[in-house]
Formats: sequence, C-alpha cells, structure tokens
Amino acid sequence: MVLMMMIACCGETSYSWSSNVVLFRLLLSQAVESIKHNVAHVFNTTNVDHPIITKECEDHDMLPKAVKDIITRVSGQYQLRSEEWFSEDSNGKGDPQTAFSVLDSMLRGSLERLRTMREHTFSITAMRDLCLEGNLGDALQFRRKIIQKSVFPDIVSHNYLVKALCKSGNMERADRLIREMLELGPSPNCATYNTIIKSYCLMNNVDKALQLFSTMPNDGIKPNRDTFNILVHALCKREGKCQEACRILNLMSDMGVGPDRISYKMIIQGLCIHGHADKANQYLQYMIENYMMPDSHLWNLVIDGYGKHGYIKNALSVRKQMLSLGVVPNVFTYNALIHAHVKGGSFSDGYSLKQDMLLHGLLPDVISYNLLIGAACNLGNTRLARRLHDEMWERRIAPDIITYTELIKGHCIRGNIEAAEFFLSRIVIYDLRMDHVPLQILIRKYCSIGEPNKVLDLYEQFSTKEK
Repeated sequence: MVLMMMIACCGETSYSWSSNVVLFRLLLSQAVESIKHNVAHVFNTTNVDHPIITKECEDHDMLPKAVKDIITRVSGQYQLRSEEWFSEDSNGKGDPQTAFSVLDSMLRGSLERLRTMREHTFSITAMRDLCLEGNLGDALQFRRKIIQKSVFPDIVSHNYLVKALCKSGNMERADRLIREMLELGPSPNCATYNTIIKSYCLMNNVDKALQLFSTMPNDGIKPNRDTFNILVHALCKREGKCQEACRILNLMSDMGVGPDRISYKMIIQGLCIHGHADKANQYLQYMIENYMMPDSHLWNLVIDGYGKHGYIKNALSVRKQMLSLGVVPNVFTYNALIHAHVKGGSFSDGYSLKQDMLLHGLLPDVISYNLLIGAACNLGNTRLARRLHDEMWERRIAPDIITYTELIKGHCIRGNIEAAEFFLSRIVIYDLRMDHVPLQILIRKYCSIGEPNKVLDLYEQFSTKEK
C-alpha cells in the first residue's frame, strides 16, 4: 500500500521499470530486517536459559541456529521471487500488485511459523521450570494439554521430565513415558536412556538397567561412553559382578566406543577390591597399549591388590614397570609395598622401605607406621614397636586409634599389662574416638589372668565416660 501511494505521487509516466525494482527491493530489505528484529524481540521476551536459546538475541549472530535458518531461507525465497517477479520474461509483466500480494502471503506464513516457534519455546521453558521446581504432576498435565493443541514438546523437554521422574523415584512412570516417546515421539536419545539406567543403578536394580541397555540397539540408539561407564561402575560395586563388568567393557570396544581413563579406573579398582589383581593388571597393560599412561593411583591399586594377598613378587614387578615408565612412586605406593611385605612375612624388607622413603624425600605417614607397628607386635618385638611409636611423635605424626590398638594387643600378648594400660590411657588423654576393640583385648586379658575387679573398673570407667 505504501509503495502504491508512492507510485501514485510520482505519476505513472515517471514510474519506470528500474524504479519499480529498486523500490520493491528496498521494501523487501526493510521487511526482512523487521522480521529479524521481531524474532530477536520474541526470543528476548521468553528469557529462557535453554541449550538452544540464548538470553540476548538482539544481534542476528546471537540468534538460535533454528531461527537463523528460517530467516536465511525466507530471505532467499524473497530474493528469488523478486528476481522472478521483475524479470522482463515474467508472466506478471512486472505487475507490482501481484508481487505485493505474494509477498504479503509469504510474510504472513513466516510470522505464523515464528508464532509457532514462540509457543514451542514457551512449552520447553514451562516444562523445564515445573520439573526443576518438583511440580511433576503439573508438568505432566501441561504436556498432555499442549499435545492436545498439536504442540509437541521436543526431546529436551522430555528429558527434563524423565530426569525429574527418576529423581523422585517414580521409575514406573519414567518407564511409561519412554514407551510413549517410542510410540508417539519424539524418540528417546542416548541421554534419555543414560538418565534412567543410572537411576536404576543407584537404586541397586542393575538387572533392570542392563535390560534397558539391551533394548537400546533395537530402538536405534547407540550407547555412548557414559552409558558403559555407568554400568561398569555399578557392576564393580557388586559382589560377584566383576566378570559382567569386564564383559560390558569389552563390548564397549567392540561397538567402537573406546574406554577412557574413567572406564579403566573403575574396572581396575573394582577388580582389585574383589581380589582379581591379575585381571586388573591386564587392564593396566591395555591402557599402556592404547597410549594412556596410568597415573600413580592406578599403579598403587594393582600393587596393593597383589599386596593384600601376599604376592610380593607380582607387586614388585608392577612397581618396576611403573619406575621404567617414569611414574614416580608416592607414599601410597610405598604403603602398598610395605603391606605386601608384612603380609608375606618379610618384616625386614618392609621396614627397609621406610628408610627408602626417607632417602627419596618422602615422609612416612600414619598408615606406614601402623603397618610396621602392627607387624612388630605380631612378631613379639614390642620394643621396636614402641620405638616406632616414639619416632612418630618425633616426626610430628600423631598416632591414631589403630596405632594404640596394635600396641595394646602386642603388650597384652607379651603379658605386659602395665604397658597396655598405659597406651589405653593415651587414647583417653589424646581424646581419640574409642571403639570396642582395645577394651575387648584388655578385658579378655584380665579374665585370662583372673582379675575380674579390673574388668569391672574398666567397664565403669568407660561407661561413665560415654554418659
């Protein structure tokens, strides 16, 4: 209308073909710029914090990709149509009224699409907020209402719902929602399955998690690294499930999803905890073969895994490889080796490791001393045990309840009740958290030497203290 008035003002004789094109293109450019501005305003007023929508969209470069695609497509269509309308071969003979009618129709269609996008954006925001606030009933009801209006929430919105349902413990409804997604859309993605699989694992229902995992390929969804790591972690925590965890990890490689450091850490730790140090060492070697240098923590796990069962030779072999690859042992490495020697009955080698630590600038910690004090007491060498205790104080390492329990036990075995009572008094003086073990050791000793009165005194002393 504005253009037609301008034409009338100029006079029909002065309205040339070239001025028609120039004027039309000017208006076209202004229309497209107006659309861009309105789109930016639409998305600003929604004010959502969403992965696909930014808070500030005044600049065209800051608009979401989906919106920029629409603008680009519409702009291209307008440009193409303008060339067609004003070409000399066009059937419309350059009729501006026809051109503007078509332009008006296209603009109306574009604005309608933008309105739909705004409604869709609002639905995402509303569902997300309801889920985050814990209003699951309202979120589910809102979903039903907007679907009835043919506005279908996207996968992001559904993932918010699945996560909220799982967090609330409503696993049955979360399962049903995923089935609805499979039937009606949008199709669940890997993140959807990871959420519900992890929730089942946290609820200690690993069998259900594995059942869901097995259905993913049938639903056209490829598990990712997070999926496998969730299952490996859950299986490694369960007694007797390490073999299944290894199977899942091997399947991971078969499906082209390479294990990462987290995958190897979980499987190595789980295998060591459950007494499978040899298998753990195999995965340590796989890491090296795949150019992933294990950190000292993983080396220590394997060394300790061997040490707990007295396999000194294997533990030392792992340490040798560790050194050859340039990984520097730390206090935990030495403690694992001391434990291995003590467990294997080689106290002198364990004791020499304490000296080796000092030579390499490492200070033994309370665990180092407790291992050696306990071993010395078991050998009946209470004098050495007391010397180690004194050395702890000299190095400003405070003994703990385990230190004094070992000393009490060692002196009771040797029949030195006075020394055992002295170390019990240290527990009280240093206000260490008392447990039943040192008391039981002394009570048994009093009973064995026929001192029931001392048993009663000990009971009264500590029962009063507890009150």
